[in-house]
Amino acid sequence: MSTLSERLLEIVKKTTNEYRRFKELELATGVQGDTWKSWFHGRQRPTAEMIEMACKTWPKYAFWLTTGIDDFEHGHTRVFSANSSTPRERTTAQELFQKEIEYAKWRAQNPSATQDAETEKIDQHYLAEIWRLTQLRVDQQRAIEKLEENTDLASYLAAKKNGKDF
Repeated sequence: MSTLSERLLEIVKKTTNEYRRFKELELATGVQGDTWKSWFHGRQRPTAEMIEMACKTWPKYAFWLTTGIDDFEHGHTRVFSANSSTPRERTTAQELFQKEIEYAKWRAQNPSATQDAETEKIDQHYLAEIWRLTQLRVDQQRAIEKLEENTDLASYLAAKKNGKDF
């Protein structure tokens, strides 16, 4: 099993341009580019801030980054190599993760969000959007399961037709 640092390296290589890598990381995460560079070149271990911000920047990889385990059915994926097959991506789960992170950040900046009409309206908008994305996520998961079920059945039938074991 790979280490957290090795998994973080895979994410960074996958999501950044090698020629602007540390500037991109700084802009995306708020962590100094020099800190990313020191870690990237093996001079330090990833800091808690780097890990937290990587999880918030790329939430679809957060679970895999911290545990080394993927959970595709719930939108928690890993970095795939160019020659590996990838499961159907749960794109709505990723949108939901991003919206929940955005809402948590907004709540932290507006702790008394229900005290005036304008901030309450914004709060309600976030909650409605999160609810909508949650419903879409469930619908998408059901559709993918049905598709995969049919694909498995088609593969099974084709194998049996050709006289092969499945």
